[in-house]
Amino acid sequence: MKNKVLSAFLIFFLFVASVTVTSAGKEVQLTQHERLTSGISFSSNHVFWTESAGNDVHAYDLTTGKRTDINGHAADGQTHAHGNKVVWTGDMGDAVYTYDVSTGNETMIASERRAPTMIASERYGPDIYGNYIVYTNSNYYSDQDQKNNSIYLYDLNTSSETKIATVHGYPAIYDKTVVWSQANNSGGYDICMYDICTHQTSTITTTNSSSYESRELDIYGNVVVWIESGNLYMYDIATHKITQVTNSGNATDPAIYGKRIVYTFPTLFGTGDIYMYDISTVRTTRITTSALASSPSIYGDKIVYENSHNPESPEVRDIYLYDLKPKN
Repeated sequence: MKNKVLSAFLIFFLFVASVTVTSAGKEVQLTQHERLTSGISFSSNHVFWTESAGNDVHAYDLTTGKRTDINGHAADGQTHAHGNKVVWTGDMGDAVYTYDVSTGNETMIASERRAPTMIASERYGPDIYGNYIVYTNSNYYSDQDQKNNSIYLYDLNTSSETKIATVHGYPAIYDKTVVWSQANNSGGYDICMYDICTHQTSTITTTNSSSYESRELDIYGNVVVWIESGNLYMYDIATHKITQVTNSGNATDPAIYGKRIVYTFPTLFGTGDIYMYDISTVRTTRITTSALASSPSIYGDKIVYENSHNPESPEVRDIYLYDLKPKN
């Protein structure tokens, strides 16, 4: 047991020794005494999150400092945002909702439609870009001991829903590209891509890890990031190059914007700290030092995340913002 603890400590020490602790940025607390915060997303001037204590969705305007409480309809899981819109799963997984902060309009864009032989339907993992929303729908049938998983694309302009894959996955979308991971016959996962313009599906890379977390995947531009065996990887669609970013075996929560990737690295004695990898400079920077931060999201020069800052009250998790280029 002592050897295992020593090995874990050495891995943590070597990883921390290889990064730079940032000092130029500034951390700002956005909320006060928020309970059971989760599902953070960030786009434009708004930060979104769910509060498990009330199952609602919340928005914070960075320009005005105004907080908006949105009826989450028993919101569950991750929120995703783009522009002025945010999406999430509500109604105990039966529906996908979207909310526009510029108009205050909330819309249920996908609801339960059960066939006679269907006993349950569950939607999860929605993501949004522009007027497109992607999500997974699982249908459970009474006459078969199985479920039918499918990934759907929803067009807000035409209110039309299109099935793009008959698989289980947590899709991510950027512009006209949808990516997801799906189990293959070798015990690993394939990362697949769907082109909205050409309607073509292709496999862009294959992983060999049975412990690969399919929900920990994101895309920006031509770069796809994911977690495999606890390590952060990225794939360049244009050059077909795979890069292993970390080797600690403990990375989680990847998110990408521009040339920056943020993720959580768990510590030995707390939740973890937020780290950032710059693709251009091939440099890793440690953003937080509290050992109680997680769930980062990045937009422009700003990173948001949850941080308890009080190990005696772990249910209190407030939202913090780290500005990489603070104004004087």
